[in-house]
Amino acid sequence: MLTEDTLLSAMEHAGSSDTIEDAERKGLGTPATRAAIIEKLIEKGFIERKKKQILPTADGRNLIRILPEMIKSPKLTAEWENDLTLISRGQKNVEEFLFEIEKMVTKLVSDNGQPVEEYQKLFSDGRKEIGKCPRCGNKVYVGKRNYYCSGSDCSFTLWKNNRFFESQGKILDEATVRKLLSEKQVHFKDLVSEKTKRKYEATIKMEVSETGNPKFQLIFPERKKGKKNEE
Repeated sequence: MLTEDTLLSAMEHAGSSDTIEDAERKGLGTPATRAAIIEKLIEKGFIERKKKQILPTADGRNLIRILPEMIKSPKLTAEWENDLTLISRGQKNVEEFLFEIEKMVTKLVSDNGQPVEEYQKLFSDGRKEIGKCPRCGNKVYVGKRNYYCSGSDCSFTLWKNNRFFESQGKILDEATVRKLLSEKQVHFKDLVSEKTKRKYEATIKMEVSETGNPKFQLIFPERKKGKKNEE
């Protein structure tokens, strides 16, 4: 298994055996960009951190499975580094180098331009589903600042910095939203009064208007019958 340090070392030496001895750069990336490459792969969901280990995700393994061998091999980087060294010495023309890259990309696109149904099924779209929309039944996804309905004509949205929940000492985390979407309510024993700062028990019930606007109300236990508050 790879750690971040061993992966950086592997990137530094990748394809070194195919690179000319006095090439200015070897391996994948540069000392300044290798860590950023790893972070980008994590951000795109192709690898993940688990404690000290760097592990491929299902999407990462599938990507390696379908990419043409030329793209996967560090030998391509080694060849380009060799060409750049020759260009710096005046032994190769830069226009010739760019033309070769353009020709290679054109061939790759021509050979692999048609979508393969088998491969399309291998990948998720990167969005995380959290439940079904209470208004239209479409999937609700986790966004950067909200939880939103995937329906093109539905405006249902729950904002993570919801003012009502903040006033009760809570945040709209994923567990809470899952409960609201599946049961339309969530029970808390440790809500905090905005005025008195005291803890209390209540159920927060969600209702959604025809326009997709969510509203919340507090439902207190039977011993506090009659006390409720709307957003």
